[in-house]
Amino acid sequence: MLSDGSLGTVPEGWNKSLQILMTKTRELSKMVDDLLEAARTDAKPLPDRPIQLDLREVVQAAVDRARPRADLLHAEIASGLCSTPIPVEGDAKQLGRLLDNLVNNGLTYTVRPPRLSITVSAQGDRAFVRVADNGVGIAGDERERVFDRFHRTMDPAFHDVPGTGLGLYISRQIAEGHAGRLLIESSEPGAGTVFALALPLATR
Repeated sequence: MLSDGSLGTVPEGWNKSLQILMTKTRELSKMVDDLLEAARTDAKPLPDRPIQLDLREVVQAAVDRARPRADLLHAEIASGLCSTPIPVEGDAKQLGRLLDNLVNNGLTYTVRPPRLSITVSAQGDRAFVRVADNGVGIAGDERERVFDRFHRTMDPAFHDVPGTGLGLYISRQIAEGHAGRLLIESSEPGAGTVFALALPLATR
């Protein structure tokens, strides 16, 4: 209310402090959202009302949401969507949150202009989404730990990145709640990481 003038004209000297306050409020709100989502997925990881979705549309929506941030970072996001529908059963909002987490991690944990590739395909009875980034990579002994609650990177280059360490934990819970899997398919320190999401194809 102060920042939008609802309480009157803001003194010139307040502007910088108000901007800091707004930024920190958004960070705090994101942390609370993550904590609540982690509690929800622990209590009931399955979607309330799974419906049949075209996974290509869920991925495209996540890419569209990421575009404004990507533009600010001068980042590239390339998406490879096959020409035929990829039907899965699930909750579009939950799957969207999972993909948002993977994309935002790829935009954040890099020391060069981010470059992401997101592909969707069907193999056998499974649908796959792969998110590849050019980030700092993940050491072999960290590849399972990154999915633990509250795990944060120890890389000093990212100590100032706000967060709760719950994003990948929540993402894996969502994947498993959809009878799927989320794992690190490959990663090389200094070269980047490929996350792979596998979900059952819908049969009806």
